[in-house]
Amino acid sequence: MKGYARLAAATLLLAAAAVSAEPPTSAKNHAKTLAGTVAAVDPGGKSLTVRDAKGKETTVVMTGATRVTGGKLEKGEKVTVRWMVREKQSVATVVMIQTPEGATASASNADPAPASPTPKSR
Repeated sequence: MKGYARLAAATLLLAAAAVSAEPPTSAKNHAKTLAGTVAAVDPGGKSLTVRDAKGKETTVVMTGATRVTGGKLEKGEKVTVRWMVREKQSVATVVMIQTPEGATASASNADPAPASPTPKSR
């Protein structure tokens, strides 16, 4: 009887070790990020080519779900693109147009917002 108890305990320990050795399952993030300068924009707005700092050009497809933030997408704009591969195509999910550094500084030096137009109670 003690032999069976030891065998059962050993089996349980091996099973627990095997389960704990498996990597935990987690959601995979397949999104990639690309930063650079817009080299070309498809006139129909269906694709965008970005040249990175090393000069490599990457073309991504834009869909109706692609979100463009920060202004108008034009050649020469500095952008950061989040994209992923879908059906063997690089599909942009978000295109963030970077504002010039001078614009940020001038915005922080601007006059504060006027006081609330609501009259004070007497």
